[in-house]
Amino acid sequence: MDNSDLASLSKHVQTLITKYPDINAVWLNAGIQYSYSFADPINGSKHTDEAIIREITVNLTAHTILARHFVPFLLTQKFETVLMLTSSGIAYLPLSQFPVYGATKAATHHLCCAMRDQLADTNVRVLELATPYVATDLDKEHKEASKGAPPPMPLEEYTDKVFEILDGSEAKELKEVGVGFAQMGVGKWREAFGPVLEGIGSKA
Repeated sequence: MDNSDLASLSKHVQTLITKYPDINAVWLNAGIQYSYSFADPINGSKHTDEAIIREITVNLTAHTILARHFVPFLLTQKFETVLMLTSSGIAYLPLSQFPVYGATKAATHHLCCAMRDQLADTNVRVLELATPYVATDLDKEHKEASKGAPPPMPLEEYTDKVFEILDGSEAKELKEVGVGFAQMGVGKWREAFGPVLEGIGSKA
């Protein structure tokens, strides 16, 4: 499925739920990352308007549309279900070398909170997976932008840690699953804003 082809997303969802009618979990994980500086005309010239639109489309718009089509199906299930979206530790601590990527992940965090509050009294749980810097191909074209950062976590180690948290927790207790650096961001955010959300009656 090509997440940049927004017009086809609803058809892909229909195909999946028709083929797999007993789905109880959906994970929206696709993402792309570009690195550039608004202050560097030479570097900035390599990134077109189309590239900015594509980064936002794949990382945020597509996931929002997919959620809009998956959630009504999950609500019809007679059992507990979960909608998972991948964000990033950068959603909580901005890094200037990834200006649009970080913005899309911060928006993903907000989207998860909004959907979680709206769906709190239903059979659909919304879970945000906040990743640290993981050794994948996400940054293969601009690894130099991550110089100075801690070494990336091996993918297998990250996966093991995520499943350790998932397997060791009640589904209803989980809102964000952060690992490594991302867990610090998740923890500090919950510590600061959790009481505020409770005070306004939000279940985000």
